[in-house]
Amino acid sequence: MNQPTRPTIACVGAGRMGRGIAHAFAYAGHDVVLVDAKARDDTAFATLREAALGEVRGTLTMLAELGQFDAARVDMLMARMRVVSAHDARDALKSVRFI
Repeated sequence: MNQPTRPTIACVGAGRMGRGIAHAFAYAGHDVVLVDAKARDDTAFATLREAALGEVRGTLTMLAELGQFDAARVDMLMARMRVVSAHDARDALKSVRFI
């Protein structure tokens, strides 16, 4: 029996609000693509990507510490999320159901 796939959600904009939306959808069980809306060179994008994922991990860890869910789920939730550059946005958005 095939398992249904989770819809993929795209959040366009990898700033504070996009990160918050992304972690909320990951927490709700969706795969999430966080799309950087600004063109950046590879180094700047790598910095942004690490900052975005670090902030989301920090938020999820804080929620787990407050008793919202088991801390063991943080890695599982983070695995639902990826950050893509503006350069790769077109390809990433082809696979999403909701933006």
